[in-house]
Amino acid sequence: MSHSPSPMSYGYPGLQQSGVGPTARNAGFLLLVLGVIALLAGGCLAGFGVAWERFAATPQVQNSAEMQKMLSEMRKVGINFPWLLIIWGGTILAYSLVSIILSIFLIRAAGQGSVIVGIVLVGIVMVVILFSILLQLIGGGYVGAGVFVVFLALHGLALMWLINALRTPTPVMTYMPPTPYPPGYGQPMQGYQYPQYPDKR
Repeated sequence: MSHSPSPMSYGYPGLQQSGVGPTARNAGFLLLVLGVIALLAGGCLAGFGVAWERFAATPQVQNSAEMQKMLSEMRKVGINFPWLLIIWGGTILAYSLVSIILSIFLIRAAGQGSVIVGIVLVGIVMVVILFSILLQLIGGGYVGAGVFVVFLALHGLALMWLINALRTPTPVMTYMPPTPYPPGYGQPMQGYQYPQYPDKR
């Protein structure tokens, strides 16, 4: 009586393209650091705007001629300084949250989608930073312009890493899904007769 083996399947390792290069993780760590810094800065600005009435009553603000002149010029053009701080701080907070979430994707499992989103996000931020540098230089705020230049350089480094990751995909070892053996595998060939041996018992 012949016994037919049960159907079997097999798998094997293979190389596939991951879609992005290893520099995506470097960009992810950098964006995580920048996101945390932006979270702190945005929180301070928004909190300062919310509590502006309390700060405005302090002698430092009341006796500062430059501060009073700036506030007076803003009132003339219809700018509410506390709300300006709140909006600016809220914008930075939104960027920080997006940057932190994106950095987690880039660090854990970077894909083409997250890298492209990172390139767009960093590009927009760099344009905003360039605009802020111009405003600082026009207003004579050279120290503030220098701080923005540092952040511009860091975002430029992150952008370079992201573009490089998109251009140089890295092959990774993956396990191919199991494939069933072809039909008839393990079955005796048709027409083949097994030899008969005498029973020695």
